[in-house]
Amino acid sequence: TRMTRAPGRSLLVAALFALHPLHVESVAWVSERKDTLSGLFWMLGLYAYALYAERPSRIRFAAVALAFACGLASKAMVVTFPLVLLLLDVWPLARWQREGTRPVLLEKLPLVAVSALFGLLTILAQHRAGAVSTMATLPPEVRIANTILSTVAYIGKTLWPRDLAIFYPYATPLPLELVALAALLLLAVTVLCLRAWRTRPYLAVGWLWYLVTLAPVSG
Repeated sequence: TRMTRAPGRSLLVAALFALHPLHVESVAWVSERKDTLSGLFWMLGLYAYALYAERPSRIRFAAVALAFACGLASKAMVVTFPLVLLLLDVWPLARWQREGTRPVLLEKLPLVAVSALFGLLTILAQHRAGAVSTMATLPPEVRIANTILSTVAYIGKTLWPRDLAIFYPYATPLPLELVALAALLLLAVTVLCLRAWRTRPYLAVGWLWYLVTLAPVSG
């Protein structure tokens, strides 16, 4: 609401986020406390950034950075936060248009550097724990195909949340016709969102938000 000045639509989005069955794991299992914590700091970071966009200052940006750091300490999934801020700079904040590309990009560099560091540390830690599959076990083409299918599958589970599970294993072999259909669907949605850019920028921003934040767990 602070960013969009649209309380009704903001309430609808907040209710969907809070009540959707896909989010039940965050409160059902104590092992997922990290998800609840990272979500809290993510939201605090967004609110701090809304205040910063209204009246930029070092103190307000420091509040954004602090919330971001706490989110990363809770769960590495928060590494995409700086990219989401760049999307918000396009819509609804319109900072790209108002302040120009260079300052908007430069101010995010410290956050991107922290993201890169945490991402590297997380990958190294998971490698040591044996939680990362090798390319011999899962070759690139299988990973790419699974990513395409998963991106569409999560949309499907958002619209019709059934057959939810703790873990979704790789389908072997991956059905190529489904991968092709999923790729065409993703391409079609992307084209439609970009074509509506001038009149409905929130469509492209929302679609890119989904793709960017899903990337760390897309396989």
